[in-house]
Amino acid sequence: MAAAKFLRHLTDAGGHQPSIGDDDGGRVVVSDFSEPRYASSILGCLAGLTGNADLAPPQVEPQFRHALFGVPKAAPHAQSAVLRYDVGGYTVARSHDKGTETLAVFDHGPLGYLSIAAHGHADALSLWLHLGGRPVLVDAGTYLYHAGAVWRDFFRGTIAHNTLTVRGLNSSSIAGPFNWSAKANCKVVGYDPNPDHWAVEAEHDGFVEATGYRHRRRVARTAPGTIEITDQLVGNAGVERVEIGFLFAPDLSLSASGGGWVIAAAGRPILRLRHEGGLKGWVERGMESPKRGWYSPAFGAKLAAPRLVFTGKLWSGASARFTLTLP
Repeated sequence: MAAAKFLRHLTDAGGHQPSIGDDDGGRVVVSDFSEPRYASSILGCLAGLTGNADLAPPQVEPQFRHALFGVPKAAPHAQSAVLRYDVGGYTVARSHDKGTETLAVFDHGPLGYLSIAAHGHADALSLWLHLGGRPVLVDAGTYLYHAGAVWRDFFRGTIAHNTLTVRGLNSSSIAGPFNWSAKANCKVVGYDPNPDHWAVEAEHDGFVEATGYRHRRRVARTAPGTIEITDQLVGNAGVERVEIGFLFAPDLSLSASGGGWVIAAAGRPILRLRHEGGLKGWVERGMESPKRGWYSPAFGAKLAAPRLVFTGKLWSGASARFTLTLP
C-alpha cells in the first residue's frame, strides 16, 4: 500500500510519472506494449484490488488487465502536498498555481536498489518537473543495455540528468553496464514541508575524492508559480569548472528572451528560466561528440531533445541560482 501511495503521488494530472533510472519496457499482463500510461493503469488495478478509490489514476484508458482487476473510476486531481520519502530518497511536491498543476520531484536518495544498484543512474540531486499534466524537465531514459556500448554510459551518467557535475565527472563511478565502483551518498540538510513555501536542501559526496567538494542543492517554492534552485560546492578546495544541465522534453522549444529562456509547447510559453551567477548558458540538442541533448522515450529508441546547459567556475562560498517561473 505504501508503494501504491508513492506511485499515486508521483502521478501528474495527465497520468504521467517521472522516468527515474532504467526502464526496459518489461510487462507482465499487457494488451499494448506501447501504452504511454502503463504505470497509471497499474494504479487502477491497485485501486480495484484494495478498494481504495484514492489510488485510481486521473485518466482511465481501456486495457486488457481490466478484465482481471475491474475498471477503476478516474480519481479527481490530487491535492497540493509536499511529501518526503526518506528510504527511497525523494521529495515530491505538488501545487496548483495560475490554473496549472506543478509536480516537482527532487532526488536525494541512494544510487539504486540494494548494493549492486544495477539499474540506477548517477542522478544524485536531480530534479524532474511536470506542468499541467505534461513532462517538462525529464530524465534522459535508458536507450540500451549491453548493445548500447558508450551510449549505455552516457544515459546512466550525471551529464544526462538535471543536476551538476564537476570536471565532467559522474557523481557515482560506472564500472560496466550494470556495475559501479563508487557510489555517491546523499543526505538531507534542510527541509520545510509547508506547501506554500516548501524547501528541500541536500548534498552528496560523489565528488569529494576527486575535488574535495560536496555538491549541495536547495530546491524551494519561493512564491506561487516559482521554484528556485541553488547549487553550491561545499568544502575548502579551489576553483572548479562545473556544468549544470536541464534536459527538456523533446516536443518543447527553448528561446532566449529578456536575459533568460522561455520554454514553449506548440508555440505557447509554459515556463521561464533565469540564472543568477557567473555561469554561461546555451541550448544544445542531439550532439554526438560530446554526447549531449538526448532523450530515450522507450527501450531501444532515442530522440534529440533540448538541453539548457550552464558552464563556468564555482568555488567555496559561490553559488549558481536558477529561477523557474510560470508565465
